[in-house]
Parts: sequence; structure tokens; C-alpha cells
Amino acid sequence: MIRLRALEREDLKQLRDWRNDPDIFSRVREYRLLNMENQEAWFNSLRDNRQTIMFGVINQLIGKIIGVCGLINIDWIGRKAEISIYIGDKSYRQKGLGIEILNALAKYAFEECNLNRLWAEVYESNQAGRRLFIKAGYAEEGVLLSHAYKNGRYQNSHIYRLLRDECQENVVP
Repeated sequence: MIRLRALEREDLKQLRDWRNDPDIFSRVREYRLLNMENQEAWFNSLRDNRQTIMFGVINQLIGKIIGVCGLINIDWIGRKAEISIYIGDKSYRQKGLGIEILNALAKYAFEECNLNRLWAEVYESNQAGRRLFIKAGYAEEGVLLSHAYKNGRYQNSHIYRLLRDECQENVVP
């Protein structure tokens, strides 16, 4: 149902609007609302940034961007990266697409980038995100207590991981 493609400059307004949505903003590390200048600077930085690979998540039926995912903080020597993912279009949430996106991203990371380890940080208040990583075959490695200040309070961060050797055929198609 989905495919990953390179982000385009035309996506930036939509990405800004999604990232400024209070629901998404409460789940990401960003500490300020974004404007188009922020989005342009970020997009331009991707061209030469070897530690970040981002994709638009496209609904194949209608050819429309519905979210964003990628590998960030890539360590090419240690062969590991952090996962970044959100479905911005609310009409596509809670439909199982998150697992499909994570599977496609893991396949890309392990097969195309030759990475060995993927990991994600999910705030304690993001129950849907925590369930998503477990359903996608990630193991919870631990909890960083009072690690993030978000939504006016300190929150614990849950750390999830997926190792190449742990992948089963039903996790990464």
C-alpha cells in the first residue's frame, strides 16, 4: 500500500504543517514551531548530510505523501542508525501502515545500507508509537528516566532496537 521515495521541495509545506500539528509536535524532539525557512534549511542540509536519509511515505493508490520516515544519526562505522517516522495524514493512522513503513525502512537499512542495528527513542506518552515498535518486531532495550522535557514535564524515553540477525522473514519482507 505504501512506497518510499526521496523527499521533494514541493513536500516541504506539508511537512511543516504536519510537524507543527500539536499531536505530532508532542512526539518529536523539536522544541519550536517550524516555518518555511526552517524547512528549507533542513531540506538543503540533507544533500550533503551522510548521517541522515529521509523518505516521503507515499500511498501507492493515490500517489499522495502521507508521512515521512528515515534513518538519522547514521553511524557508518558501527553500522547503526536511529529510526524517524510519522504518519502526518491523520486519515491513514491506526491502519497498520506504520508496520509496513518500518518493514520497508528496515529492508532498506539492512539490505541497501548494510546496517546491523536500528533503534528508536519513543516518549512514554506516545503509547501508539510504543505499540508500533513492539508489533514491528523491535525489542525494548530500556528506559531513560526523565530523559526528555516535553509537554511541560519530564518524560521517560523508551529505547527500542532491531538487529539484522533478529529479523525474521515476517518482520522484514
